[in-house]
Amino acid sequence: MQNGDQNQRSPVFLQWLDCIHYLLHEYPCSFEFNEIYLVKLAQHAYSGLFGTFLCNSIAERRQLTIPQRSFSVWDYLNVSNGQFRNFLV
Repeated sequence: MQNGDQNQRSPVFLQWLDCIHYLLHEYPCSFEFNEIYLVKLAQHAYSGLFGTFLCNSIAERRQLTIPQRSFSVWDYLNVSNGQFRNFLV
């Protein structure tokens, strides 16, 4: 895989978010977050604004010091002032 296309992206994370979306609709009182949370995660998975989704692994992110040079999407989402809270719970 070393010679692979560096611009390739895998949709696995988006597929996982889609699965969670269906579970959220099937069991709306079982999640602390709402649909907007999933949409924001999907947007920022490819936005490049956060270092959370850069590189192929945590080890690679650490080697490139991404956590020290970027913001975490989780920090952003956790300071949402209730915007992503599921009020059915």
